[in-house]
Amino acid sequence: MVNTENFIENTNYKDVWIRNVLVGFLAFLRNRVNWTNEFTANPVPVNVPFYGSLAGSTRFALDAFKDDIPVTRIEMNTDPIPRGSVNFSSWSVKPEEFTNPNIWINQQQELNEELVEIAVMCKKVPMKINAKIEIIVDSEIDVFKAWQSMMQALYMYKYYTYDYLRLPINTVFNMPTDVENPVIREKKMGNETSSVFTIPFDVELHTIFPIMDYPEQILANKQVQWILQTWFKTQPLDQVPNNVNPGGLPPF
Repeated sequence: MVNTENFIENTNYKDVWIRNVLVGFLAFLRNRVNWTNEFTANPVPVNVPFYGSLAGSTRFALDAFKDDIPVTRIEMNTDPIPRGSVNFSSWSVKPEEFTNPNIWINQQQELNEELVEIAVMCKKVPMKINAKIEIIVDSEIDVFKAWQSMMQALYMYKYYTYDYLRLPINTVFNMPTDVENPVIREKKMGNETSSVFTIPFDVELHTIFPIMDYPEQILANKQVQWILQTWFKTQPLDQVPNNVNPGGLPPF
């Protein structure tokens, strides 16, 4: 049973735009990159889990140590293979695509433990985020299968929706056309080579960053009345329908 008080507790990462974009991207990649390895006994399905990079390394999210025998712990890396990680390398504004900053939108907010709808002016800033996806596998055939699964699931472009400030926002991204083969063909005596291969994918995400003018916000129902009052003010009295404002609106 979920503890309601802990579930609704405010946290430091609440309404962080870049984090929401990353979480939405990870949710989109979930269960999309997979293949089947054929063996004599039976086929084994393989699914690639994706993680967000923490502190420059995925080990903080992946390391798991469990008791094998009482008072004895595993002293080795238990990271799953294959696996994938996503890291945002840079983000930038696209000023050439920025248009009309004066857009009124309706947004839901919590006020005194109640949900109210406000009208606020919003600037929709176009953004481009450069993301680096790394998929780690342990054989050359899995390199080929991982690329094939990525192409089947993500090419040519895809989109996903994430939530920010209770607003659903779309993000479009495209797959790279060039991919490196990480398999080392020549090995020299004395050089240590890893038993795993890292496949890099560079992806561009295109989305918007909404900037709200909260000091000028008004309640949504007041906005409707303001529009009606403006319309009545500019229309001759003989052109105002009697059934539009039967009770009469208060003066300015």
